[in-house]
This record gives sequence, C-alpha cells and structure tokens, in this order.
Amino acid sequence: MSNFSLTALKSKDFPFYNVQKFIFNMIREEYGYGFIPKYHQDIIDMENYYIKPKNNNLFLVKQYNRINYGYWGYKGL
Repeated sequence: MSNFSLTALKSKDFPFYNVQKFIFNMIREEYGYGFIPKYHQDIIDMENYYIKPKNNNLFLVKQYNRINYGYWGYKGL
C-alpha cells in the first residue's frame, strides 16, 4: 500500500495549490538558484507544456493529507 497519491491537475488548480511558487521554492532550496528563463519555461507556461498537449500532464503528489508534497510533470511522446 502506497502512502502517496497522484492527482492530475487542471489550469484552474494552479492558483489554489500555488504550483509555481512551490516548484520555484524547491528549486531554490535544492539547487540554490531561482528562475532561469532558459530552463524554466515549462514552469512559467504550465498550461502549454503540461495541460494542453494530449500526452502530457502535471500531477499533484500528496503524502497522507499534506497538500503540497510535490509535483510531477510528465511529457509523453
């Protein structure tokens, strides 16, 4: 039995879960830098990178009842 759950996000969910803020905070904590336009266009434009393309998705990862545990972006072939 897994302690994690995945929920596919829609554009309307981004503000509620503070997706961009959470991801940029994790990048800052883990790697010591913030937004770099060359590398982070998918975070700025999540709608066109993860939601609109048919085979892509962005998931909210929760552990137990913790809302912002993590996010997982998937780009299909």
